Amino acid sequence: MFAVAGRWRLDPAMADQQRAALPRIVDGVKGAPGFVRGFWARDLDGPGTNLTYIVFETLQQAERFRRSVEENAPTQQDSGVERDELRILEVLADA
Repeated sequence: MFAVAGRWRLDPAMADQQRAALPRIVDGVKGAPGFVRGFWARDLDGPGTNLTYIVFETLQQAERFRRSVEENAPTQQDSGVERDELRILEVLADA
């Protein structure tokens, strides 16, 4: 399995809009080819920072997903979301 891990900075002035959009985003990601599991989390040690961890069956599916997220940057910016980092990881174990 392979994961796309992201770190995001969120504009607190747009928190209501971001919260309202999250269920739609989650539903869209769940429909991505090869989707296994996903996590969206607020970083309690870094105010205004959120982390995502989306797992796929294959490397190609993870790469395709990352490209689609990168191409969606204008929409993210309109919602007060700025991508800090988006990495592909090989999952070595899960429990």
